[in-house]
Amino acid sequence: IRSCNQQQELKYQLYKRYSMYIDFRLPECQEKMQRAANYYRTKQRKQYAECMHNLGTGYVMIGHHDKGRKCLEESKKTLEKICDSEIYYPINSMAISLCHDSQAFGDAIKLWEQALQHEIPVDFCRIALKNNLMNAYIHQSQWEQVNQLCDELGKEFKQACSSVNLVKDVSNVRPDLQHPLRQFYY
Repeated sequence: IRSCNQQQELKYQLYKRYSMYIDFRLPECQEKMQRAANYYRTKQRKQYAECMHNLGTGYVMIGHHDKGRKCLEESKKTLEKICDSEIYYPINSMAISLCHDSQAFGDAIKLWEQALQHEIPVDFCRIALKNNLMNAYIHQSQWEQVNQLCDELGKEFKQACSSVNLVKDVSNVRPDLQHPLRQFYY
């Protein structure tokens, strides 16, 4: 019985992350991820919140913003009840959706500012949110905020990569920061 339960759990763990391996536009991918959400809905709330975040992000990526934001809101509500410290994940994705769907940079800025009020222990996540916020400020021509965030991000990169030569070694020592570093310099 234990082996069967472990196999079941592994299957739904894979389904939860299916869009990382399979194109979300495929109905099979969406269906498997929805099955994972249904499985975790009553069993493990944190896993359920992650499923809803992944589903929402998948829908946003293929342009189904209303459906995506609905899933992301469900993820956010679930996380508010069980582990408020990870709420920045769905908030970030909701803000990205607002920018891509309706150019609502002002509303997205409010969401990113809300997300950054939480303690974000993962360098990559905190830096990615600040990069996204800085880009929204650029679109709004809010140059004072852009300059302030640019200074903050420069310090964060230096701190996160203090033992790394950013030009030569970042891809080997801090590969998680390659994309946000490129985005920052872009």
